[in-house]
Amino acid sequence: MKNKLLFLKQPGLGLMVIMLSVFLLTSCSKKSESVQTPGLIGFKYNGASQALHIAFPCDTTYLAGTATDVMSLEVNLAVPSGIFSAPVTATIVPDDGALDAYDEGVKTYFFPEPLYQQLPTSLYTLQNGGKVTINPGQKSVKIEINFAGDKIDFFNNNAFKNALSLKLINAQGATLDSALSRAVVIIAAKNPYAGNYHAVGKISRTDIPDNHDANHSYDIKIKPLTVVTPNTVQTEMPDSHDPIYLTVNPDNSVKINFLQGVAGPFFPFGTFPSLIVTSFSSVGPYSQNGVNKYDPSTKTFTLNYQYYGGIGNVSETLTLMN
Repeated sequence: MKNKLLFLKQPGLGLMVIMLSVFLLTSCSKKSESVQTPGLIGFKYNGASQALHIAFPCDTTYLAGTATDVMSLEVNLAVPSGIFSAPVTATIVPDDGALDAYDEGVKTYFFPEPLYQQLPTSLYTLQNGGKVTINPGQKSVKIEINFAGDKIDFFNNNAFKNALSLKLINAQGATLDSALSRAVVIIAAKNPYAGNYHAVGKISRTDIPDNHDANHSYDIKIKPLTVVTPNTVQTEMPDSHDPIYLTVNPDNSVKINFLQGVAGPFFPFGTFPSLIVTSFSSVGPYSQNGVNKYDPSTKTFTLNYQYYGGIGNVSETLTLMN
């Protein structure tokens, strides 16, 4: 009773108590609102090619060319308070928009590097049909993409490279991050034969057999072999520098493709960004001769094939450098 009388006798104090109560209630209300404030959902930004001035996420996956090839794509959620009380959902779908922008960057800054084409939907499957769910307590989730790698044409007539252009749509419980709602995944081949090799060989010309300059041994300290497909690498012939493809068969025999009838241009250094282009027209015919094999224990190619224009032979050993 005394407390009640004291309260009534001090109206100023009562007013302060009332104001404090209103403030506390308002503060709680604001805190509650911040918990419910929608966050931003988008693909994880791994860093795009700054040279292309592309801000959206861009990644590369290396596939072994098997029916069980798989990669993970990460989707992040940023909430101002760091707390949210209900699941956030969105859907990943194929979309050419990001890929078109990427190709424009390639043409602008690195022409004539081959452009990228969208991988057909028949060659990959998005986990859960592309449905993304981020539950309370999670900051991100990973969505698996399964590829039919054994059916992907990594060569594409040397005119295109494969890519997967995706976007997030239908966000529920969050807002799409406009800068991170699109992503490009470059599809590249994982190849155990690519690398820098030490080349030792001999050229034997049949048109001028007594010419020492035309018939000679050579020792090339660094000869790059670059990825074309999971079992094919690109290199070049000695002296003429015309590109050739080396395909390692399941029995480790090697098939040499001299690119007759294959339209250029060719990219000797294989991977983006490559600024050197070789136009190639075969004088042929070419053929393999002798032993052409790969030794996986020593990581060595033994090659025997016709010289440029079919006017001689090349015997060559390529050994992977450590």
